[in-house]
Amino acid sequence: MHKKLVILWNNTYKKKYLFEKDLAHKHKIYAEFIFLSLISCMQPNLFRIKATERRDNMQDIDGLLSEHKVKSAL
Repeated sequence: MHKKLVILWNNTYKKKYLFEKDLAHKHKIYAEFIFLSLISCMQPNLFRIKATERRDNMQDIDGLLSEHKVKSAL
């Protein structure tokens, strides 16, 4: 697995990272690589659980931000 991550970094993210001038964008590129590295190491069942939790959280946030709820909170 380690060799595959090195190949991914060298073939894809290294060029983006080195040519980016803005430090904030460099952080985003590196964070994306770390995220993909973590996902690649997860067991498939764990990944499905995490993805489902994320989807449910986003649906909850959408519900909280609906126009009716915002008006009633004010």
